[in-house]
Order: sequence, then C-alpha cells, then structure tokens
Amino acid sequence: MVDNHVINDISNYAEPGPDSLEGVSRERFTQSQSNLLLLQWACQYFYDGAELRKKWKRAQDFVMGRQLEELIEWNGRKITIRQYMELKGMPILEYDVIGDKLLSLVGLVRQQRSTATCSAVDPNEEDYISFFNEYLRQNDNLNDRQELDARMFYAFCVFAFVGMKTYYGRRDGKNGIFDYSVDIFKLALPPFFKYDLSDVEFIAEAHDLTWREIIATFTNGSKEEANKLSEIYLQTQHHFAPEQTYHPTGEAQYAGIDDFTHSSVVGKYRVLEIWTKETRPAIWVHDWESGDCGYASPDQRAFYEEKKRKIEESNIMKDENGLPMLDENGEPIYYVDPSELKTIEIKDEAETYWFRRYITPNGYLLDARESPYYVLRDGFRTSIHPYTFVAYPCLNGEVRSFTMRAENNQRTLNHYMMMINFIVANGAKGTMLVDENALSEKQSIDEMQVNYTKTDSIILWNSKNGGKPPQTLVNKSIPAGVDFMVNFAKTMASEGSGVQGALQGQHRNTSGKQYQLERESSSTTIQDFVESFNNFKVRVAKKKLYLIQEFCTDADSVKLTGDEFEIHFNSETMRDMDLDVSIDLDAYSPLIRAANNDMAWQMMVSGKMDPYTMLTVANFPGTGRMRKYFKEQLEKLEALQAQQAANGQMPTDGGQQQATAPDTHLKDSSDGANDLAALPSAAM
Repeated sequence: MVDNHVINDISNYAEPGPDSLEGVSRERFTQSQSNLLLLQWACQYFYDGAELRKKWKRAQDFVMGRQLEELIEWNGRKITIRQYMELKGMPILEYDVIGDKLLSLVGLVRQQRSTATCSAVDPNEEDYISFFNEYLRQNDNLNDRQELDARMFYAFCVFAFVGMKTYYGRRDGKNGIFDYSVDIFKLALPPFFKYDLSDVEFIAEAHDLTWREIIATFTNGSKEEANKLSEIYLQTQHHFAPEQTYHPTGEAQYAGIDDFTHSSVVGKYRVLEIWTKETRPAIWVHDWESGDCGYASPDQRAFYEEKKRKIEESNIMKDENGLPMLDENGEPIYYVDPSELKTIEIKDEAETYWFRRYITPNGYLLDARESPYYVLRDGFRTSIHPYTFVAYPCLNGEVRSFTMRAENNQRTLNHYMMMINFIVANGAKGTMLVDENALSEKQSIDEMQVNYTKTDSIILWNSKNGGKPPQTLVNKSIPAGVDFMVNFAKTMASEGSGVQGALQGQHRNTSGKQYQLERESSSTTIQDFVESFNNFKVRVAKKKLYLIQEFCTDADSVKLTGDEFEIHFNSETMRDMDLDVSIDLDAYSPLIRAANNDMAWQMMVSGKMDPYTMLTVANFPGTGRMRKYFKEQLEKLEALQAQQAANGQMPTDGGQQQATAPDTHLKDSSDGANDLAALPSAAM
C-alpha cells in the first residue's frame, strides 16, 4: 500500500491528521515520542535564531559600554579592539553616544506617562466601562507597569523585539492576572514575517527555576512525585553543562551561552514551556439572522439542527388549528421563500486551538492541557495564547533597532578617537631640546633633566659660545581635518538616530526657536518607533481584558472597586462585550491629577462641593484626619436636617461652603496673582 503521509522536514515524521493530538500521550512524568519531537523542533528553531541572538548581543554590548569588545584579527589570532590598543600601550575609554541618546529617548517616552484605556463598541454598554478601566489601572499598579513598560521600551530600543506574557495564576499566595517580560534570549520561534508574530504556530520558552519552584509548580506536594522529578532531572545533569556566564553577576550574564536545554544559571533547572497550534474536528455554525458565527463541538450538532428546524418550521404559514397551509399543488405556503430564508448554516470543518506543554530537557512531560485562555464572543470561544510580541520594522522578517541604526556611527566616532590617540602617542610630548654649546659646567645633564620636571626649578645654560637657551618640543601638528571628522561623526550620530541635542538638554547657547525646532524634529523622527511600542501596549491591554472577562466573577468585582463606590461585574453581559482599547494619558499622572485637584478646589470655593467630597475626589495625600472630621460634620448636619424636616421646620442650609471674600491681611498688594487667601491652608 502506498504511504501518502506528508513528512515533516524537521522531525522526518508523518504530519498528523485532522485530530492532531489523536493518540498522543498526556501522562505526566513520562517520556513519549511526541514530546521528543517537540523538543527536536524547539532546538532546531532555537539554533536557527543564533545569528539574530548575536545581533541582539552586539547591540547590548554597544549600549552597555562594551563597544571595544568586538573581535579583530591581528597576527593570525582573534583579539578584541581593547586588547589591541593595550598592546600598543594606549588604553582607551569609550565615548558613549548611543547610551546618552537612548536615555533621552526613554526619558521622553516615560515623561508622557501613557496608559491603556478602553471604551465600549456598543454605546448601550458604556455604563460598564468604568469597571474595566478601574481594573486595568489597579492591575497595572499590581504589576508595576510604569516601570515595566519603561524597561521594555529600553529593550525595544536595543533589540527591536520584545514580548510580554499575560497570564492568570498565583503569585505570593494570591490569584490574579500578572505580566512579565519574556526573555527573548530563551525563545525558540519559527521564521516569522508579521510584526505581531501572528503567523507562528509554535512558541517555546525556556525557564530557569529553582528546585523549590519546580516542586511547588509541577507536583501535588507528595514525596512520591518529588522523587519522580528527582529521578528525571538526575538524567539531565552532566559535567559538561554550561557554566553560569563568563562575567560576574550583574554583568553580561549570557555571554558565550547558546544552549536551549540546560540552565544558564548555576543552581537552577531548565523547564521548557511549549505552545503549539493544534487541530480537531468541529462544526462551523453561522446564524445568518443574528450574524453570530463560530466553531462548536460536533456533539452540539443536534442542538443547532433542532434550532435550524424550528426556524424553518416557523416560516410555514399555519391556520388557527396550527396546521400548515397548503397551496393548490399541496405544497406548504411560506412567509419567506425558503431559498431566501436566513437560517443556520452548519458545516463540518477542522478547528485550530492552542495547546500548552511543560517538558523537561530530556523529553519528560510535566504538564499538558488545552490553552486555558479564550475570547468569548456571541456564545462562541476562540482559543488564544498568553504571549504578545512586537518586531520592528519586520521587513520581510528582519528586525533593526534604534541601537542597531546607531552602531556604525558609534564605531566611526570610536575610530576617530583612536586615531587621535595614535597621533598623540607618536608625537613629541614635552621633549627638552638643548644646544651643546649652551651646556653649563655648573650643572650636569642629569641635574637639568631632574630640574626640568620640578616646579620653580632652575636650569643653567651658557651663552658665551653662542649657545641657545633650552627649548621644549610639543607635538602641535594634528593633521588638518581631524577636528572636522570628529564633529562630523557626532553630527551624523544625531541625524542618524533622530535624537537631536535639544532632546538631551544640549545646545544651551542656541536660540529658543532653534531649540524648539530641534526638539520637535526629534519627536517626529522617532514617532513611528514610539507608536509601534504604544500599539504593542494596546495589544497587551486587549489580551488582559480578555482574561478579565474570562476569570473575573461577581464576588471579585466588589473587592476590586472599593467600598464607597461599587461597580458589580455582570458575568452575563460583561463577559461577552466588545471593547475598544487606545493609549491615553494616565489619569493618575502628575499633570492630570493637578488639573483634577484644581477643579475640585475651585468647585468647593464656589460652594458647589462640600469639603469632604472635595478631599475625596481630589485625593490629596495626608488628609485622612480632615476627611474623617468633615464626614462627621456632614453626617451631623444631615441628621439635623432630617430632624428639622420631620418637625416641619425649614432645614438648615449648611451643607455647602459658600464663597467668601478673602481676608485682606493675607493679600500681597505688590502682586495681584499672589493671593495668599486663596490657598487651601487659608480657607481651611
């Protein structure tokens, strides 16, 4: 019989059928052929990315001040540029241009303090948005997203490729939605050609865990399972495993390490997390009347066929007895022609979904399950994975970062600086020129040499025989054009990177207009780069919203929104909402908070808001005792007004603070804008 199975090029193994996991073992702590094949694919993809990791490592070296650690060939052997300079007796310090410009760029982006906010696609669901925005804000604080985003943007500037994993799990004894930055040096990915890597169907990430973390994550706490894990990992240890780095902790941790199956940190063990896109038989359901569509299990075919039958039956005209009405040919009379009736379409298809496995370096399965994350829309689920990636500019799959653009400019500048060092090293440096006819009998040459280097010393010379006084030779013959080349290299570094001097606070002697033009030019040049990262943040927020809709419950909502202003999560309506996400200024940024506080203060001064509400809305720090006092006074006033109303009396109007003229003795007559009476301390 002819074998018509397609053979995979990497594993030399037959491709699976419609049910890709049919017959695949999911037994924990066992080694299977399918797991070994996945391990083979992961290693192949990891080694295919070796050149890209070298590119990232080179960019990191330039940013971290290791620009002179590049290898050159000298006398048939490979040495670094620094070693070559030291052999010539000229140690050199780096003139770091990239690092300074990178700090300015990161500072500009961080100064914006932007965050993701959402809005409802359906205007009727706008009332629910406050819950999602508040959840996002508090979750960002939980994950320290302001600092995490700044560090990820720094990495994005260096590598032009970053990833974020958003997952629901347990941390420090609490369940929640957490973010962490993916270590791109531990990723195994197939070739990608889309900026968000939506075209990949295989993601492998290596984790270095302590033994305690492995026991807590992959066992039920029993000694039996711990012993099984110990036997498995004992096979992965050997004397030739890579050591931790070639540098001390805090330096280049991954220098020289390019291994996917062994931990790069001493005392830790490697676990491989592999996500694959699988297929399984399913039915495609499309309700043409409501517009809802999606994949469903074949077990639900009877349900949808019955629903379709009822729609077709309701299209038949019936008499008062409920019997079908027939035409002259004995055929049922329809409200709508059956060919034009919007009914339910049911088709047999193959559905794709994500599957997750944790595997040891020697192919033993620690855990396997279908992706716990999905998007629920119109009653249908779509499987997703927890990763979000961005590659820039991803031109035919290639990446090129801000740092990579500036590497050649930095090398050019280093070349010119080394050239100046060679010129200075090979020139005269304070050599004393003495005429033999000027030598004095009262002072020897050795004494002249000693006195030459002393402060306020005396050197004798004889002019009787026509001798000339001693002279000092200093090399002043730096070739013409060196100055120009150094300045030109600095200029090209600014123009090539797009970060002008004004963005770094330089050019203090230029006009204000020129300064502003340079600053605006810098912002425009890097706009595409910054917006690409902002789009990445939007996609991370969308994935987090999917997890909020999936895992949030009504009980959680009360804890999240606080005690005084509750917004309840409605699982029936909010779990299936379409949300639009965009980047906006953080409402808790200093700029926005100052504007909100000023508005609340003005409303209180004008009598439109009581002091307690003003302090609550404005959220001034350190005003807890004042809020408590004003709340007690407000409650007493409300009780008094209720009692007066019950007695038929006119309630006392003391709930609002009326505007009063400021005290004259607190005014500064020299400056009308400096009104001390308008300060909060004076009004209180």
